[in-house]
Amino acid sequence: MRQIRFIFIFLSVFTAVDSLSAQLSDNAEISLLTCRRGDDIYNMYGHTAIRITDPAVRMDQVYNYGVFSFSEPGFLMKFLRGKLLYRLEKGSYQRFSKNYIPSERYGVAKGRSIIAQSLNLTTEEKNKIYQALETNCLPANKSYYYDFFFDNCSTRCRDLFRNELPGLAYPTEAEHPHTFRTLLDEYTDVWPFTDLGQDLIVGSVADQIAGVEGEMFLPEFLQSVLDRTTLNHKPFVKETKLLLDYEDLESSRGEQPWPWPVIIFGFLLILEFVRFIKREALSQSKWLRRVDSLWYFILAIGGLIILLMWFGTDHLTTKKNLNLLWMSPLFFIYLVSRSRLVGLILGILMLIAILLSPLIQSLHPAVLMIIGITLLKICSHSLVLRKA
Repeated sequence: MRQIRFIFIFLSVFTAVDSLSAQLSDNAEISLLTCRRGDDIYNMYGHTAIRITDPAVRMDQVYNYGVFSFSEPGFLMKFLRGKLLYRLEKGSYQRFSKNYIPSERYGVAKGRSIIAQSLNLTTEEKNKIYQALETNCLPANKSYYYDFFFDNCSTRCRDLFRNELPGLAYPTEAEHPHTFRTLLDEYTDVWPFTDLGQDLIVGSVADQIAGVEGEMFLPEFLQSVLDRTTLNHKPFVKETKLLLDYEDLESSRGEQPWPWPVIIFGFLLILEFVRFIKREALSQSKWLRRVDSLWYFILAIGGLIILLMWFGTDHLTTKKNLNLLWMSPLFFIYLVSRSRLVGLILGILMLIAILLSPLIQSLHPAVLMIIGITLLKICSHSLVLRKA
């Protein structure tokens, strides 16, 4: 068994060394592949990879920085803590593209388009990119800790081009100013509850102006930026091709649904306002008190989750979260005591969150309604106690 393992390691090292010494021919092509958004949370923002073809040696392989395993031990906890390792893997284009073609065999429900931007490179520049990718494929280099905004499949390609091509010039100004949050909204607006959940967990870092550098964390924005990029004062992109065409499905994925979180919490806000007006008549309702307790309990649990994601993980995107002001673990105390002092503190914190939101962190519209409902509940309880 040891001999077999030794032979396997030897062959792997030999193959890696052989790849590092290989050279691409003059007819080789390097393309950036941009894969459209998918229908699941993990692929809803699209994907980026690099393809290298060389007819001289029958090469057609894809370098993919977005590989991870659901079966990795402790996957969920590692993902939540920001400790999940992603890695660079290479494989044939045929195998890569099967992930985007509708097929029951490969578990793909809907097709996703793949767009290839052929890069305008000299043979020397192609080989620099090729050798860098091969070096990054080595076992010691292939893995990295994924970060949603700052270190993912798209930013890895962005940085690779910049590091290996000294004459590369990305545009200095974005076509349209975006924060990271508004960039995300372009994808999550079609999933209203995902959009709300994302706005709750992502902190104020998402409200920074992304600029050209930041925009490229999203594959489709990287594609757009490359169209305006130059290399040695020449267009960086030589040609753009649609390798897989499912643009009809892409347009359906972009259809805007009803804003259900806003509708639901808006309706609840109206009901809570009616209850506030009739607070004396309804003050003895055990059912309503239980509803209030559940409401405060959910807010307290939400506050604990925000604290955990802020201080207990390595995710940069979940730190400095203004939502902690209105979704606070202090609701555990209020849940037990119904103290007017704790209620006053919670009310002040919620008002501070609203006042600071235009300056620090944008709050989801549904959040403003949730805050309104909570303030009405606290005020109603305090007024009933005072009269009693």
